[in-house]
Amino acid sequence: MEPMSAERVTGSLSIKFEGLHHTLHFAAQGWIAADMVQYLEEVYRAEDPRVGILKLLGYTMEIGAEAPPRNAAHWVEIDLAGRVLSTNSDLLRKAVRRIEPDPRDPYHGPALDRIHAALDGLDFTVDLYG
Repeated sequence: MEPMSAERVTGSLSIKFEGLHHTLHFAAQGWIAADMVQYLEEVYRAEDPRVGILKLLGYTMEIGAEAPPRNAAHWVEIDLAGRVLSTNSDLLRKAVRRIEPDPRDPYHGPALDRIHAALDGLDFTVDLYG
């Protein structure tokens, strides 16, 4: 079976805050969901976390009481209060474990360094799946 091209890989980023899941879905280039973790500190710096979430995820997110399904190629779930990030993303796996990206990966080393620094600086626990 031929590997799926990076352009067609799906993704989702979900941030849980005050009992609601704020989720952004990517129909293509899903690895961007994992790449956006490097901006998580801005959500914590915002005077109102809801505004920070809106700035990060934009106006296209969906908000609901239930966690979104974990069916994207790169899904990322962030629990702001618990400071826990759960994911199946290879990008985040490489960032957390400090593994250099493959030359075929659509992201580069500095992005992984920024993601690692953001998670480390915010004292996040990372649960890796898959």
